[in-house]
Amino acid sequence: YYHLCSTAYAALVRHCATCQGYCSATYRLLREAGIACRIVTGLAGDEGGPKELHAWLIAEIGGNWYILDPTWDAGRSAFEYFLTGSGSVGDREISREFLSEEFTEKYPVSETAYEFYE
Repeated sequence: YYHLCSTAYAALVRHCATCQGYCSATYRLLREAGIACRIVTGLAGDEGGPKELHAWLIAEIGGNWYILDPTWDAGRSAFEYFLTGSGSVGDREISREFLSEEFTEKYPVSETAYEFYE
């Protein structure tokens, strides 16, 4: 059962998945729409609480890279973790491999959130 929760199927059909499942589904949808994206991992938790392994994405919109966390936005009526900037990642610690100079030069995450125009 745990393996199923880590799949895009679990997120899209069963509406219950781990962060890996939500990220896999979002990754596939973004790529199908022609949007460049990457899954990144690290530690995350509620402000001041214990941290555990977590996955989220970065996506390129309009030439800038932004953070998306479909797991933390799942079931919310408003998107709080959708296309945010590096200055609003909350209590997350990205894994060291995603902090390398090579990675950050190739995928420079915007410091500010994406601005939606109505």
